[in-house]
Amino acid sequence: MSGSGVFLFDDPHPYQVAVRPAQIEVYVTAKGDFRAELTRAQLPRLWLQRGRETLPRIIRSAVSVERPRFSFLPVRIRGRCITAA
Repeated sequence: MSGSGVFLFDDPHPYQVAVRPAQIEVYVTAKGDFRAELTRAQLPRLWLQRGRETLPRIIRSAVSVERPRFSFLPVRIRGRCITAA
């Protein structure tokens, strides 16, 4: 099944449930309004997912062994944060 979507969250709990194929716990480390955006693209044999949060946080995760996972960390180039995802 193929598809894509963008999901918006204002609470870390629904956001952590929506991230897949992992079980994650989001611990927000600063006061303020939490906002997160989760962008997904799903193909029959490939899932792409990108998450962005507005507040500093710590994420603890347990990855499913059913699907391999590859993560790309952001890279700073000339003051801009570039994410390879």
